[in-house]
Amino acid sequence: MQLDNSTLLLVAAILGATWRMATPIAFAAMGAAYSERTGVVNLGLEGMMLVGAMAAVVGSDKTGNPYIGLAAAFISAALIGVLFAFLVLKLKGDQVVVGIGINIMALGLTTVLLSAWYGNRGSSDLVTGIPAINLLGSTNNEAVKIIFSQSPLAYLLIGVVLLSWFIFYKSPFGFRLRAIGENPAAADAAGIRIVAIQFLCLALAGGLAGIGGAYLSLSQTSQFVRDMIGGRGFMGLSANIFGGWNPLGGFGASALFGFFMAIQMRLAGTRIPSQIVQMMPYLLTVLALIPATRKSRAPASLGVPYHPER
Repeated sequence: MQLDNSTLLLVAAILGATWRMATPIAFAAMGAAYSERTGVVNLGLEGMMLVGAMAAVVGSDKTGNPYIGLAAAFISAALIGVLFAFLVLKLKGDQVVVGIGINIMALGLTTVLLSAWYGNRGSSDLVTGIPAINLLGSTNNEAVKIIFSQSPLAYLLIGVVLLSWFIFYKSPFGFRLRAIGENPAAADAAGIRIVAIQFLCLALAGGLAGIGGAYLSLSQTSQFVRDMIGGRGFMGLSANIFGGWNPLGGFGASALFGFFMAIQMRLAGTRIPSQIVQMMPYLLTVLALIPATRKSRAPASLGVPYHPER
């Protein structure tokens, strides 16, 4: 069966939108994978994304270079990840409570800074964003142009996913990381530096979430909007679970989220009640991924505090 041109362009538009919608969720899912594979439940990803989104805008605004803003997003969100690690690993705070506290702190902090720096409690000034590119070059195929005209961060995501999979399953560091999440006592007895690896992974989780936030503020809106993450940090956490704590699985689940969000955009303005349209991506994604959760297994020590003697 051959598709006519209009149908082909519609499919291309949906696929392109799927990639765009999935990108920030997938960055959060990668962060969740690094965190939870070491046994730490990280509910603070939403707040880390929010801090990253604001830092990206401020960095771009002050320097005129969005890539400096991107670096600021990674570093600032990674520092929030370190704060989370310190509160959980050193001060022995409850992982869930600290994660929720990080989200509340991030919302309050960004709101105050937004008002102080921009005199506006709703949004920042427009800044230099990161424009879309097409790595396939000057193709004459309109459908291909639509699909592959993406932010450089969307292409970066593919590299992050593949590199993370390699680290998890093909490197000595990944073996240690997964050992901590499965049996921290055995890992400790084997001489693995549990706390150091957990600190590193939580900082990296924050940094990746920060890039996801920067994608929203620099590649989609070119400004910071109060509470602009809209639950994508929690979606990333869910995508990681549905994906079996595997970077490739997390990316696939994020893509499914993105696909249904792209369909939601297409249905906006139709006769379907807006409430149904708004809930559809989340409901359909959960229903579609229920079979996958039956086959996946969480790290054995996920959420179980372990405090080594050394």
